[in-house]
Formats: sequence, structure tokens, C-alpha cells
Amino acid sequence: MRWYDDDGNFLYEGGGQAELVSLAVEETWEARVYASKEQASIRDAEIEIDAEGYPIPSDENVEVQNSELQINGTTITITGQLVNTSGQELLSASVYSKIYDGDGVVLAGGHDQETSIPAEDAWQFEIQWDARDRIDRVSEHEIFGYGNT
Repeated sequence: MRWYDDDGNFLYEGGGQAELVSLAVEETWEARVYASKEQASIRDAEIEIDAEGYPIPSDENVEVQNSELQINGTTITITGQLVNTSGQELLSASVYSKIYDGDGVVLAGGHDQETSIPAEDAWQFEIQWDARDRIDRVSEHEIFGYGNT
């Protein structure tokens, strides 16, 4: 992010990052980043997007269970279990979330990760997101789980 004032003068770079693990064909992401300083002076911004296609790891080693979205104030918390179904220890595991509004627009994404999950064990994950002024738009979520042996 590059931030500019009313006259187009450069103020500073940085202060915000939005991350999403995947975006499906025809899916829309309403990404938001927030300025960390000089907010009163900011009138414009320039965004750089890194949309390289990284291979998504296989989900054949894990199963997501009991995924639940909870709202407390403006904080969204997604909890659940990731079960190691590989038959061997997972060296690492990750869960990624997408949070949608009622029209199917992706509002945010998040992730959690863990190392060393024994065979057939379940890991309790938790992902949080501060929805701020978009809390009333939150409708549903989706979870993706991955594990590496």
C-alpha cells in the first residue's frame, strides 16, 4: 500500500495487508486494508496485488469437523477441529477460512496452523477477524484444511 495526500504527494508505504488463500472463478473479494498512521492526511491509495497461482496442498490427509462461526461485538471467531486422517503423523497442518456476506461476496479470509499432529488426533483451531463496520454483513463461512506428512 502506498498512501497519498490531497495534492497527490506520497505520504508513506505499508500499514496494511489483506490475505486470501483462494478465490474461485467468478467469486468477488471485497478486500480492506487500514492505514496505520497519518489517517487524517490520506486522500488516496495505491494497491499492489500479488495474485500468483500457488498450488494448494492436498486435503486428503485431513477432515474439518464442527466448524462454527461466532460473533462477539465486531469480532468474528471461527472454531472447529481438524482431524488427521492420514494414518501417520502430520508434520504441519493449516486451516484457511473465507467469510461471506449474504450476496456471496468474500469479506475476509484467515488462517491458523499447527505442527506435529499424531495420526487420528484432532487439533482445535481458531481463526479471528475484526469485521469493524462490516459486522452486519457477515452471513456464512467456508473452511479449507490441509495437512502435510
